[in-house]
Amino acid sequence: MLKRVLSRFLLAMLCISWAVSARAVDIQKLDDGTPYLVGGVTKDERKELESLRSMFNMWVQTAALQSGSYLSDVNVTVIDSQGKTVFDQKLDGPWLMAKLPVGRYRVNASYETQTLHRDVKVLAQKMEPVYFHFNVP
Repeated sequence: MLKRVLSRFLLAMLCISWAVSARAVDIQKLDDGTPYLVGGVTKDERKELESLRSMFNMWVQTAALQSGSYLSDVNVTVIDSQGKTVFDQKLDGPWLMAKLPVGRYRVNASYETQTLHRDVKVLAQKMEPVYFHFNVP
């Protein structure tokens, strides 16, 4: 009896553990309801983010210019064509994916003492990649 209870308990714990670890990243929402994801630190996170790409229309990637290593702790600001900041956050991973309204945006990325800019046209169904390579080793 005790053996059966213990094995059911262990099975339940295994299922809970799998359910918790099955998703490495969570879709978050800005104040206006715009969904976004930040992550990509681990290979599993990058794989999961890539599987969710079709849900988003802008993809920001940050990396070191010389080594190609991904960078975290980059502050990314997205400003719409009206000058309104729609996203402003220090990323805890090298990738940001967002589902923005169709339009033109200025994307700024700052790392250490460097700030880089990209002008982006975001469409409804097409993923717009935005790459930032910082001059660090």
